[in-house]
Amino acid sequence: MKKVFLLGAIVCTIGIISACKGDKKESLYEREARIEEKENSLLCRELQLQRLIYEYFATTELDSILYIFQEAKFIGGEDSLQSFLQKNIHYPKEAIDNKIEGRVYVSFIVEQDGSIKNVQVVRDIGCGCGDEAVRVVNLMPKWKPAMWQNNVVRQQYYLPIKFSLQE
Repeated sequence: MKKVFLLGAIVCTIGIISACKGDKKESLYEREARIEEKENSLLCRELQLQRLIYEYFATTELDSILYIFQEAKFIGGEDSLQSFLQKNIHYPKEAIDNKIEGRVYVSFIVEQDGSIKNVQVVRDIGCGCGDEAVRVVNLMPKWKPAMWQNNVVRQQYYLPIKFSLQE
């Protein structure tokens, strides 16, 4: 009985040691890159799912009633929104010094009157870029609110804001 137990313990120990030797240590940089890739993928999927839900309600007839959903829109359209962002964003000095570039994802609610509320950073690139994105979103004029079944409704909106250094 003692020999069987001892043999089992030795086999277990050898198995653990060989499993550990086979593991490749992942550097902190590689781990952060992998996690960032997963976060980007999840955020992308969430935005795609939101778009599919909107398209479903815009094109589906339920109980003989056509449910129409119109997203909230920046007055003047997408080009006007990009122009507003470019004009009002001040690249944080710390981000310039550290050569930080990327996208900050901001979430906010467009209220029934078109005002912006509950601005939050969903994903930040650091060095003050998230705070700057929140500041600029809070400066925005009223939007055209979302509509559903010919009623004005609140809508949560996700906005990617790109920070890039120009040389």
